[in-house]
Formats: sequence, C-alpha cells, structure tokens
Amino acid sequence: MAYIKGKNEVDYYSWTLWREYLSLEDDLIQLMGVIPPDNQNLNIWSPKLANLLIIICARLDSCLKTTLSSNICFFNTAL
Repeated sequence: MAYIKGKNEVDYYSWTLWREYLSLEDDLIQLMGVIPPDNQNLNIWSPKLANLLIIICARLDSCLKTTLSSNICFFNTAL
C-alpha cells in the first residue's frame, strides 16, 4: 500500500509508480508528435502505439485494484 512515511518520504511503490507514469507520459507525448491525435489518423495502426496502450491500461488497472483494496479509497464505502 502506498503511503507517505514522513514529511518528505514516499515509499518505494509510490516512487516507482510515479517514475513509470512519467516515462509512459513521455513515450505517449513523443508518439503524439509522430502520429497526432486527429480524425484523419483514426485508422492508423502502430505496434508502438498498441504496446503503449496495453501497458498504460495494465498499470491503470493495477493502480485501481490497489486503491480499491486499500484503506485510502473512499469509493468502497456505502453512502
């Protein structure tokens, strides 16, 4: 579970997740420079884009599952 240890300390899981997010964001921004998000590019297929989308979705799935199973989630409580 991710948590803040001290004033400026973050656990290894949070730090790794943040670094991976920044790396994936950079990869996506670079790809958008080559294949801009535009209606004329809707039929374009790229193995790099496919791989990047799979990785991003897998990480998002993992983060959501971790959040839902932790005590920091506000969505798993009855209203």
